[in-house]
Amino acid sequence: MNKQHRNGINFLGLYDLLRGVFCRRNIFIFTVLLVSCTKEVSVTPPDGVPAMIVVEGWIQNDEYAVVKLSRSSGYFDPIPSFTDTLKILDYILNDLVVQNATVIVSDGLTSDTLKPELNFISYSKKYKLPYVYMGKVLKGIPGKSYSLTVIADGKTFTSSTKIPELINLDTLYWKADIKDQTVGFPWSRFRDPDSLGNAYRLFTRRGGTDDEYTAALGSEFDDYFINATEFDFPFNRGEQISDDTLKKTERSRIYGKYAAGDKMDVKFCTIDKAHFDFWRTFSISQQSGGSPFAAPINLKSNIVGDGVTGIWGGYGATFITAEAK
Repeated sequence: MNKQHRNGINFLGLYDLLRGVFCRRNIFIFTVLLVSCTKEVSVTPPDGVPAMIVVEGWIQNDEYAVVKLSRSSGYFDPIPSFTDTLKILDYILNDLVVQNATVIVSDGLTSDTLKPELNFISYSKKYKLPYVYMGKVLKGIPGKSYSLTVIADGKTFTSSTKIPELINLDTLYWKADIKDQTVGFPWSRFRDPDSLGNAYRLFTRRGGTDDEYTAALGSEFDDYFINATEFDFPFNRGEQISDDTLKKTERSRIYGKYAAGDKMDVKFCTIDKAHFDFWRTFSISQQSGGSPFAAPINLKSNIVGDGVTGIWGGYGATFITAEAK
C-alpha cells in the first residue's frame, strides 16, 4: 500500500484519543444517517486527516531520558491482522514507529543525542513500543529544566519541561473491601506543601510480581483544592499486561486493587503544570470511552510544531512500599 495513504497507529493508547478527536464529527454524521433515514443510503468513509507525529517522552530524576515516536492513524485506515506475524511486524516497524529521527535533550549546558534502540521483547513490554530513543549522557536532576528537539519527516518539533522538587507521600496502607476481604485499594496520607501550583502522578506495581510501574487512568491530580492540607486518599493500582490474562470475573474482582499479602510498590511523582494538563485531558478523553456523543476534548500537548501532538515531561520521583494487610 502506498505509504502516502497509509498512516501508522501509535501504540500509546493515544490512538483512540486522536481518532476520537479528529473523527468524532464524521462518526456523528454517519450515525445520524443510519438511524434517521428510512431508505437505504450509501456512505463513503471520509479520507480523514493527515497523520500526526505522536511524541511521548520523559526524564526522571537519576535516570536518562526516554522518547517514543509514533504516527497517528485515520479512523478508517486498515490495520493488519495480529495473527499475521510478518505483516504486523512490517506494520510496526515501517508504519507505526518513527525511525531515523534526530532526538536531542539539553539542560542548557550539556546535550544528549538519544540513540534509537530496538528490542521487541523487553521494550514492547516495558515501553509498549519496540523502538525507543534512549539517552546516555544526561540524568534528570530535581529543579532543572530540559529542552527536547525532535527532527523527523523533514520537520522540527520542540518542547521543554522541568523536574519539580521531590515531595514524599507520608504513609502507604491498605484497606480490605467490605464485601471481599481478600482484595482492597491502596491508601495514602499526604501533606501538600503551602505553595499553590503543585501537581502529581502516581505509578504502582506489585513487588516481586510486576516488572514495571504503571499509572492508572486518572492517577494525576493537582493542589487546586488541597493546597497546604493533609488528608488520606485511596487510589487505583495501575493495570499490568498480566491482568489481561485473567478471566473476566477475576479481572473485575481485582481491578485497581491489591490482593491481601501483595507488596504494594508506589512511585509518587511531582510534575509541572503542562505535564499535568496533558495527562488530565488524556484521562478525561479516555473515560469517555470513544463515544461519538461525548463532548470533544482537546489534548493539551506541550510539543511545538506542525502536525505533532504528545508530551515531553519531567518526573520528580520518590518511592514508598508497604504490605497489603
